[in-house]
Amino acid sequence: MNITFINRMMGIKFGGGENFDLNMARALKKRGHDIRFIIGREWRKISLPLEEFDVTYIKTPYLRDIHYKFKPSNIFNKIISVGALEFDLWLFENAVFSYLKKDTWSEIYQICGLPRLGAILGGHKKATGQRFKTVIRWPGLPPKRKLKYMQRCDINFANGDAFKTIKENIYNGVKNINLGIDLDKFYPTRKKDDGVVKFLFVGRIVPIKNLPFLIRGFNKAFMENKNIILNIVGDGDESEIESVKKMAIQNKNINFLGNKKGYELVRQYQENDVFIIVSSYDNYPNVVFEAMASGLPVIGTNVGGIPSQIVDRKTGILVRLNDIDDLKESILVLANNRNLREQMGKNGRRRVEQEFSWDQSAVELEKLYQGIRI
Repeated sequence: MNITFINRMMGIKFGGGENFDLNMARALKKRGHDIRFIIGREWRKISLPLEEFDVTYIKTPYLRDIHYKFKPSNIFNKIISVGALEFDLWLFENAVFSYLKKDTWSEIYQICGLPRLGAILGGHKKATGQRFKTVIRWPGLPPKRKLKYMQRCDINFANGDAFKTIKENIYNGVKNINLGIDLDKFYPTRKKDDGVVKFLFVGRIVPIKNLPFLIRGFNKAFMENKNIILNIVGDGDESEIESVKKMAIQNKNINFLGNKKGYELVRQYQENDVFIIVSSYDNYPNVVFEAMASGLPVIGTNVGGIPSQIVDRKTGILVRLNDIDDLKESILVLANNRNLREQMGKNGRRRVEQEFSWDQSAVELEKLYQGIRI
């Protein structure tokens, strides 16, 4: 099949949805399918490279920073925040449709979280007379106002908390396709026992990742154990980065390492002892499974899809959202018990080996493609 992946953020800021699309595209390519990408690009900025596939960059203004800055604390801010996000997507969707409306190459259009674009494409026929077949992947929860567009697309699929919530509350026809993990890329290494325990965060530094909570909990644990280090990997919203750095400035054991990719990212997992993610909401973050594949126990908040990833007290520890004492105690439990860390790490590695494969997920997605009626 000829498959076009459409992802607004792929050329701008790489996150979980982009990681899914890239790895799924690779797995489908291994199965003999031809893949290309249509991705977003900011005006006057160099895009993130995507070298192994044919890529078309669609330039539209990037307005999502406005969405992040205007926290929905009142009705005015909510209107500005939602309006900026919707206008950002609308500009991209219209530009992509203008580019694709005469396309004859693709058999399948897989779109990351843009059902309006799927509905627009699905309502038109190609020059060949065939209709556009549109597949929407949901990396997070859609608002209910998107339902009218979702129903006009051939397939909607998701995983984690998004799948569960969409199926129960928004659209019963959603399908489940799980993510996978590259077990050859992410793997454990033997760690030296030098008395220092390193905690690692990997992700975008944006409000929903809740780094102020992480820093407060770590600082409180540090008061009782000075042999712990917190390494923060990632970039994101500039104002959020500046804010959390100010919070951490008094603690020299908190390090901001910037964005890491490829081998540098793999090395971070291998050189640290515990992974920690304290989001106020997260659907099904890839980084949790990357950490588990790397042999790390995981501390995570009991929100969204994280509880379905971490087996509490077996592969890690679940903590209550914004409960600083709970987070502090969880950090200290793992900091003070190497045997527990190693056993949880082994349990996590075993789980991803048994349950998460990009190749198997590609087979399941391929079946969904094949089931679309002409």
